[in-house]
Amino acid sequence: MKKHYVSILIVALLFTASVSFSQVNSYFLNNPVWTISSGCQIQTSSCIENKKYNYYITGDTIINSLVYKIIREKGQVWYYPGPFGPSQEYCPPSYQYTFSYNVHYLRSSGKKDV
Repeated sequence: MKKHYVSILIVALLFTASVSFSQVNSYFLNNPVWTISSGCQIQTSSCIENKKYNYYITGDTIINSLVYKIIREKGQVWYYPGPFGPSQEYCPPSYQYTFSYNVHYLRSSGKKDV
């Protein structure tokens, strides 16, 4: 029985040591944010849609025993009449958004800085 407890203790210590000495890739330090801007004409009208949004890290998750960063998105969308339509054409109102669900997952392979 004592041998069983010693085995459990050794496994627990090995697990704790591997977790304690794991390194975070410097790429993920300081909470990186990726900013994207896009613009296009709406198919159903001549209005132009401009969108500026950010991808940002909100935490970690485990998928198939691998640690991934959780990526979410937030941004702003605004519309204005395009050059090929009537100048008084109604365009949808501008709005801001934040997705409350996980948009992407990102994993660093090998913890290497390139």
